[in-house]
Amino acid sequence: MPLDFDTHGFRSGFSQSTAQQIADSAGPSTTYVIEVNGEAVGRLRVVRTQDQIELAGIQLLPGHQSRGIGTEIISDLIREASEAGRTMTLSVEKDNPRAEALYRGLGFVTTDETDKEFVMRGPASPLAP
Repeated sequence: MPLDFDTHGFRSGFSQSTAQQIADSAGPSTTYVIEVNGEAVGRLRVVRTQDQIELAGIQLLPGHQSRGIGTEIISDLIREASEAGRTMTLSVEKDNPRAEALYRGLGFVTTDETDKEFVMRGPASPLAP
């Protein structure tokens, strides 16, 4: 993290954008709280349109990462997209190699990129259970 990173500003902005996403009940975006054994351990945002399902954001608390939680959630979304005949998409920041490796391991391929992110498309069919 850069020395001049504004943690308070980032958290404030993130909280505001999350509140807007949750309040926008008419939009195609749904924000979920990820729970494990009744404990809130993360957040998931999914955008569903007629043609695609976009993983718009998934965050897990550090103590709950690398336990298969994200893999299970993303695999469920891949299955949902496949069953609905939709494309599964996401974007991942280039400075997040762990997430990129997770997505590639689940069959996602890069279809485009920006200065900061890879745009990825998921596999045409779900992985075996």
